[in-house]
Amino acid sequence: MIDEFFGHIARVTSINMLNLAIIDALNVMTPTEVIDMTTAMHHEDWRFPGKVPAERIEEFTDNARAIVSHTVRAMYNAGKPAPERYTRFMLTEGVRIFAGTTEPAGRVLIVAFPGNGGRLMMPLPIILQHFSPGQVDVVMVPDWKKANYRFGIPPLGNTLEEALPKLSKHLPGGYARIVTLGTSSGGIPALLAAPIVGADTVLAVGAGSLDDVRWAKGNGRSKRQLMEAAAPGLAGRRVTLAYGAQSPEDEVSADVLTRLVPHAEKVKVAFDDTEVKHVALLPLVNREMLRPFFEKYLGLH
Repeated sequence: MIDEFFGHIARVTSINMLNLAIIDALNVMTPTEVIDMTTAMHHEDWRFPGKVPAERIEEFTDNARAIVSHTVRAMYNAGKPAPERYTRFMLTEGVRIFAGTTEPAGRVLIVAFPGNGGRLMMPLPIILQHFSPGQVDVVMVPDWKKANYRFGIPPLGNTLEEALPKLSKHLPGGYARIVTLGTSSGGIPALLAAPIVGADTVLAVGAGSLDDVRWAKGNGRSKRQLMEAAAPGLAGRRVTLAYGAQSPEDEVSADVLTRLVPHAEKVKVAFDDTEVKHVALLPLVNREMLRPFFEKYLGLH
């Protein structure tokens, strides 16, 4: 992965492209890979490997180091002395599992639906560092088309109603529990998936509007129609709808969802000294509150 990463960023020709390339790489990396990468990048002889003008190599080098270092600092806000050891496997095209080394029995499978950026509001290694591979495995189900899942989850299916049952068949079995986690545009898919994959708990953060106008150009039924059909299946499952205190759109969306799922718990993420907008999970990291947040609302004890 490290050599592949350096080969990937070597092709960029602007700082913006560099930032995007690193973000994409971090979306599929494990905590140990990030530590290995930052160790290599902070070797005194390392320089940005791309073909940029000589006078800009230092700028590109410093930018690359800064992005990765920021991720490492956020990882260690989990309060752990070493990176958690997850291994990445492909379950089916576009769907990866980040697994520990122990058998599924007695453990939890998190089926995660990230937003359009392919991340759960932050680089994946930060998320994984806040879990324990002895307790939790994580399946990442992104929308590689970056279309808010309105064209399903290609190549599993071109609509969510087609893709989610197929996804369920690819998930490994034997876990004590399954939970779903969704952020931003992944919030509604996490809710829809719960009855299909057998999840007992759903956490949706900044789930977005059921009447998203972009879905008018999508495949299949609208988000509202899908949720209305799925809502009865959420009975008996724990549902938490979290949103930032300074994100009125997400609060309205949570209100609308609770009309369909009346037992859902609404959780406002708020701090006196910081505005919490759409990316509601990120402010929890520096306060060392992300791990207990997941423990509480995903039932990880």
